[in-house]
Amino acid sequence: METTPERSSSSLEPPDHVVALPRDTATLRSQLRDLIAILALPAVWSGRDLADIPEAVLEVLSSMLRLDLAYIRAADQTGSGPLETVRVRGRPDLGSRGRELAGLLAQETTEPDASQALVLPDPATGEPLRATRIALGLPGRTGVVIAASRRSSFPTPFERFLLQSIITQAEVALRNAALMTALHHALDCEQVSRADAEAANRAKDLLNEELERRVVERTRQLSLANQELRREIADRKRAEEALRASEQRFRDYAETASDWLWETGPDHSFTRVSEELTTRGIDPASRIGGTRWDFATDVEEEPEKWRLHIATLEAHQPFRGFVYRAAGADGSVVYIATSGKPVFDADARFLGYRGVSSNVTAAVRADQAEKALHQAQAELARVTRVTTLGELAASIAHEVNQPLAAIGADANACLHWLATDRPSRQCSGGAHRHREGRRARGSGDHPDSHPAGADIGRPRAM
Repeated sequence: METTPERSSSSLEPPDHVVALPRDTATLRSQLRDLIAILALPAVWSGRDLADIPEAVLEVLSSMLRLDLAYIRAADQTGSGPLETVRVRGRPDLGSRGRELAGLLAQETTEPDASQALVLPDPATGEPLRATRIALGLPGRTGVVIAASRRSSFPTPFERFLLQSIITQAEVALRNAALMTALHHALDCEQVSRADAEAANRAKDLLNEELERRVVERTRQLSLANQELRREIADRKRAEEALRASEQRFRDYAETASDWLWETGPDHSFTRVSEELTTRGIDPASRIGGTRWDFATDVEEEPEKWRLHIATLEAHQPFRGFVYRAAGADGSVVYIATSGKPVFDADARFLGYRGVSSNVTAAVRADQAEKALHQAQAELARVTRVTTLGELAASIAHEVNQPLAAIGADANACLHWLATDRPSRQCSGGAHRHREGRRARGSGDHPDSHPAGADIGRPRAM
């Protein structure tokens, strides 16, 4: 809200340092009563609290000058903050609005001329109010008083004189109240300091007694603590020796149970490989940054094995005895068995794997040779069974063919005998001799005898 200075319409008003005397006796008496009342203000305000004086000043200003708006802002001498009070005639509920409007005027740094009047809107109706602003001087601090009225002649020289006189009395009252407040505060502080000193002396005596008691007790506790500390030091030394021995045993076990140690990161690439790998003719640094399947040579031949292994790694599960094929330093085929365990930090974040690896080429070769031997033995057993079966089939065929040949010869003889008109004994004798000859030769002419012999000889051909 902007406030605009307005040039006074009366050119007959005397300057600020001259007060025109009224021409009628009643007005003069009223003004004299106001001056006497102003002189009595310090006595009226004496003994009041510092925070109550601004409200009392506004009450005197509003009643004596018939103001529509009165505002005062004074710095608190105790340093707790500014004392700000506003009064709107007939509208105590508009105090916040009046404080806002008057505060804008109070923030202006330029001092208006005595011949000029300031204008600000009425908080209740919005009508223009003629206002004046007077600085409130305090030691080391500044304040401001704003008085506003609807009267077009406000402020008259006498009203300005009264306003300045009231503010002067208010400054005196504020100084006195600040001094009294400071004096009371100093007295209170002195009493508090005296009481604190007495309490401190009593506490000092009690503290000395307590300290003496605690020194004796503490000395006894320190003696016990020293003894306990000596025992703890001895126990710690024994524990450290046991730990070093355990670490050495673990190191010996790791070195004897495997050829080299390794570590991988969260992406399963090698981050550390022990120097034992150099005994295999491989530089450990060449493995750093690569994954296990980057150096394997059987990934394409056994994709299912590697798929399951990578799935185990992604699931952060331990694995043991995983065997894969790789190339040695000289290009030869090398078989490696590796085992690993996942590593996590305190927050259960996966850090990678730690594990061991061994060259199991000799064991794999031996296993392959053993498998080949078992396969050869199985093939030899099969051939033996087939040979035995052939011999058995030949024996069975021989034993069966003999009766079949005799049966075929007899059948041929009977057919020949039946084919004659009158069979004779000679014919029958001849048939008998013919049958014996056929039996001796092991064959017959009857067509049904040949399929039976062929069926018996078929297993032998196998």
